Amino acid sequence: MTKKEFEQKCALLANQPEARWFDLRFKAFVTMINNAGFDMLDLHYIFPTAQLQNLAGCIFKIEDTYYFLIMMKQGNVYEFFNVETIEFGTLNHTLASSIILSSDDSPNRLTVIPLLMHSNGFNTRSALKERIDNLFIRAKGI
Repeated sequence: MTKKEFEQKCALLANQPEARWFDLRFKAFVTMINNAGFDMLDLHYIFPTAQLQNLAGCIFKIEDTYYFLIMMKQGNVYEFFNVETIEFGTLNHTLASSIILSSDDSPNRLTVIPLLMHSNGFNTRSALKERIDNLFIRAKGI
């Protein structure tokens, strides 16, 4: 699956009703990425403090872009999820990400990656990218 195809499918999922986000967005998204066979890293490998905030998820790469699936789970209940991405080539000291799919349609929805970066000591985007690149290399055994 190409980056363009992936983002088009996410746009289609985002058009599903917010009231049924768990079934029509989240479960469909998880099924899609599992079937695509992407190499994935657990979110906790990059952001160990995520567990303290009841956040879980994974990181995967399509072409040259990293995507972050982040979800908050309280017991057996999923509170929300975001699929976020970061432009690593610009504004290195600005901790920012963009949401491509979410359980929330509000224009005021918040991104999670900048908060995780800050709470885990990543002061630049390049430091985060270097950490992710190294973990993917080790995971593949290259």
